[in-house]
Parts: sequence; structure tokens; C-alpha cells
Amino acid sequence: MDKNKYHFYEVAAKGLAASTRIYGVDSVIHVEERDDIWFWQQLFSKYSDKRYKFKPATTNEKGNRTTGCTQCLKYKDFLSQRFFICIDSDLRYLQGEEGLLAENGILQTYTYSWENHCTFAPKLQKYFDEHTHKGNIFNFESFLQQYAKIVYEPFLLMLYQEGEA
Repeated sequence: MDKNKYHFYEVAAKGLAASTRIYGVDSVIHVEERDDIWFWQQLFSKYSDKRYKFKPATTNEKGNRTTGCTQCLKYKDFLSQRFFICIDSDLRYLQGEEGLLAENGILQTYTYSWENHCTFAPKLQKYFDEHTHKGNIFNFESFLQQYAKIVYEPFLLMLYQEGEA
């Protein structure tokens, strides 16, 4: 990141941390997209009694409102307890990308995305049965186990290929 861009995100991060006073919250959290707010709210409300303001987008160095993991990570050198980011791991965790740690102000899922955390087979089976009363005609646990066996080796190959790139 060039010097001007670096300075832009440093100043922006300080402003976002300072905005906790305006919002009357303990921390401002930049998430990738608006849809991510629900997931992170569930986690924080379960494990913390602090108040948070979620930001699904921020202004980039060109003045455009921008979302996504790349935008969140532009702040990685300027995070604090008052301003931090929450991202999907995507392949970062599996590829061993360094520095993406909670102690550095970067919280991340440990599956590809937060949606994976919400699709555990037993939970899917329970909801399917509750809403259709036909839980005996489709077994999500069996289906996902068989699916995992099919995609496991191609997934490992993909990870290897990504590491070579």
C-alpha cells in the first residue's frame, strides 16, 4: 500500500474509533456486507454485554462507498478495541495467512464463510422436519457426509493450487 493510501486508512481508522462517542457504543465493527451483521450480532450478544455499531461499508481512498473483505483488511494496521473488523476466513485460515488474529483486531470465521456456521447438518435436519414434517424422506447428515467425501480431494487440490499461485 502506498504512503498516501496508508495514511488515508490510518486517519479513517482513528475517526471510526472516535465515532464510538457519537454512536454511544463501545466499539465500531467493520463487516464485509450488510448480511454479515446478523451473524456477528449473534456471537457478540452471546459472549459480551458491550454495545456495538456495525459498518457494512466504508469510504475508500477514492471516495467510493466500498464493501468486502479487501476493504476491511485495508484497516488491519490500525485496529483497536474501539474499532476492529470481522471477516469470513475464505481460504485465509487454511492457507495459514499470517497476522489475522483476534488479538490484532481481526475476528474471522474458521470455515469458508459465516453461512457455513449456520448450516450444520443436525440443525438443517431439525428445521426441515419442523417445516415439512417429512424429516424421514431426506437425511442432511448422510447427504453432507457423502458430499464431503466427493469434494474433499478436489478441495485439497484447489488449496494446493492456490498456494502455488
